[in-house]
Amino acid sequence: MVNLETSDKIEFELKFKVNNFEKIREIILKHCKFVEKRYENDFYFDFEDNRLFYSDKVLRVRIYNGKVVLTYKGKRFFSDQNKIKAREEIEVKVDGKDIIKILEKIGMKCKINLIKTREIYSLNNNITICLDDIHNLGKFVEIEVSAKDTNEAYDKIKEISKMLNLNINDSIKKSYLELLTSKIKN
Repeated sequence: MVNLETSDKIEFELKFKVNNFEKIREIILKHCKFVEKRYENDFYFDFEDNRLFYSDKVLRVRIYNGKVVLTYKGKRFFSDQNKIKAREEIEVKVDGKDIIKILEKIGMKCKINLIKTREIYSLNNNITICLDDIHNLGKFVEIEVSAKDTNEAYDKIKEISKMLNLNINDSIKKSYLELLTSKIKN
């Protein structure tokens, strides 16, 4: 059996649409460590019949800082509080030119290209806060946590949301892919 090095995890996250980052960034800098600011170019692939999209799964090629990462995201599920999104995520670093050729050879097409500038901050090694400025979509704050279960994740996200003066009831359940797809259709 071949052992491929991948990142296989359950991702718990919540996102908020905001008008600007200034006040939130000030709060974040008091409590978190700045990790990096990067430009990300995301290519979402699917078959002609959109079977991944309709089954709530995602296959993405992300290019940033000369790196290329292929990501599979499984079907979403929501916590008991129905606030935070969780889904399986498997990532592997790949050669960009070759992976795109392979996906096209098996009948997949790039359906959406999402471009963003992302500022990444870390808190206690298990909480990541991202300030995402997404081309043609706007500004978002995304809180992602590593936790043992949805209750622990919810408690952590609720605490961070409160710290950032964001109301958890104003969070957005849709993915960036869904938001951009909706905008393109309208």
